[in-house]
Amino acid sequence: MVRILNKALDYVAANWNTLLAVVSLLGIAVGSLMPWAESSRNFFVFLGLNAVLWTLIEVRSLLVKMASHEAAGSTQFSSMREARTIIVERLARQLGAKGTSVVTIGGGRLRSIAEVLREFQDVLPSLPAASSGLVLNVCCMDPDYCETLELPGAEDAAAQRARRVDQASQVRAIRRELQGMSSSPEFVNRAITVEVTAYKENPFGYFFLFGDDSLLWGGYQWHHETSELQGPSSPCELVERGSARFDMLNDWLTSRAALHSAS
Repeated sequence: MVRILNKALDYVAANWNTLLAVVSLLGIAVGSLMPWAESSRNFFVFLGLNAVLWTLIEVRSLLVKMASHEAAGSTQFSSMREARTIIVERLARQLGAKGTSVVTIGGGRLRSIAEVLREFQDVLPSLPAASSGLVLNVCCMDPDYCETLELPGAEDAAAQRARRVDQASQVRAIRRELQGMSSSPEFVNRAITVEVTAYKENPFGYFFLFGDDSLLWGGYQWHHETSELQGPSSPCELVERGSARFDMLNDWLTSRAALHSAS
């Protein structure tokens, strides 16, 4: 008997708005058809309106909860520059992990990535001693591909070619610099190595995969006026492991990085 009563109460709690709407509709119908019950019709109209109102409130509360759950564990930034402090902090955190940690970094022409790693290199002497090492796997656009890249837009092909040659030269120089960081005293003392691989396609986004801890990513945007892809100046997002979207984004970006490395 108690079990039946509990089931009945659970059913009423889960479907109260539907039951209230049915009762109100029946009351309105009876009040409209039976003259003797006409005086009670307003009461049932009131019940029906209450059912609609509280159902809307319940739906809104559910949507708010869903939005809060989605936003939990993520932080928005207007650009990679704004996120630079948190990126350096997350890189430093990897040094405290057991064993050698791996951070996978995806970029385009490496300029903003290099700025972050230089800042990370500068703060290393001030960090506590750590026995674990760190591998920085950096993916960048192949300079030879960059040199011949031509995008649609307002800028003519000749102007693009001249700019691409200069950009490709910068990529080669920054690539050598990053590879040379592995032999710098700051990196040697912390057992930090930098590995750089190149891919031959247009960059889709930039990202930092901090192991299973968190990730930061942002997309590249095409600008018609400059015939250019702009990434680090675009908004980015730090996603923590507790976020509902972490596994999906981490799997996708890890797969893209693996594809770049295999190219």
